[in-house]
Amino acid sequence: MGKDWRYAQVVKRKINMGKELKFYLDELLSDQCACGMRKQPLHSFCYRCYMSLPGDMRRDLWQAMGDGYEAAYEEAVKWLER
Repeated sequence: MGKDWRYAQVVKRKINMGKELKFYLDELLSDQCACGMRKQPLHSFCYRCYMSLPGDMRRDLWQAMGDGYEAAYEEAVKWLER
């Protein structure tokens, strides 16, 4: 586990967030994509899922948590499940 993962764990502990934001942070930190495949921690999806999303959805996933990321993630998951 690299430096980024440790940093993300520190951020997770220091930020006092509601359960909803915690869900998205846990998803982001996990190494499992919504499809069940492995993904890189701090990436929203595995490469295959991410690249199958339309460009505007990929762009929206770069929004900050609390500033649109949550809605973008939900929209992307729904699109991938269709």
